[in-house]
Amino acid sequence: MADRATISILALYEWDDSLFDNLVVPKSVDKNLVVENILHDGAELELLYPDWQFMRHEIGVWSKVHKRDFEKFMEAAGAEFSPVENYDRYEEYTDQRDEKWTGVQNVNSSTEETGNTKYTGDDLTTNQHKVAAYNENNATLKNETTSDVTSNDVTDTTNTRTDTGSSDTTNNGTVVNAHNAHLHGNIGVTTAPQMLKEFLEITPMLNIYNYITDMFVQHFCLLVY
Repeated sequence: MADRATISILALYEWDDSLFDNLVVPKSVDKNLVVENILHDGAELELLYPDWQFMRHEIGVWSKVHKRDFEKFMEAAGAEFSPVENYDRYEEYTDQRDEKWTGVQNVNSSTEETGNTKYTGDDLTTNQHKVAAYNENNATLKNETTSDVTSNDVTDTTNTRTDTGSSDTTNNGTVVNAHNAHLHGNIGVTTAPQMLKEFLEITPMLNIYNYITDMFVQHFCLLVY
């Protein structure tokens, strides 16, 4: 019985290198590096679909279907955390209460105004007495009297104003207290060196290029060596 000829992904790519033109990956992922990694890991594996035209179409469909999976993997793999801590807790809550404030304000003031008004006058009066004989035309001054009267009038005024009153003030409001806390560290179940060792062991699994390649090989290749 003759051996059956097998075709790998590398063979199809070498026949026409536009095989991966329809491949879709997240924007931050290097598409050429993904292709190189797939060719490397699948070079010795037989393809489930050895037809070039069909494979080119299927690669595009497969990558579009799993594009969200690629993005979620990158989101999870890029999460920030400390590899030597096994406790990480965030708390956020608010307390709210309604309050009422009442106050009384008293007003009591007095204003006094004092002033005076002064009037000063000078009255000068002159009286003349003349006598003439019966056979004379011109009268002769007999006597003259002059009187000078000076008067001063002063008026004092005082005005007083008193203001008295009170006002009530009422305020209603809501008091909100926000609490935020981040509790983290090592609670002692596992030592820091042990956790660091486990983190380094899974680090290769967090590689997006290996993740896409493994999914491709699982889907398109016959895993028989």
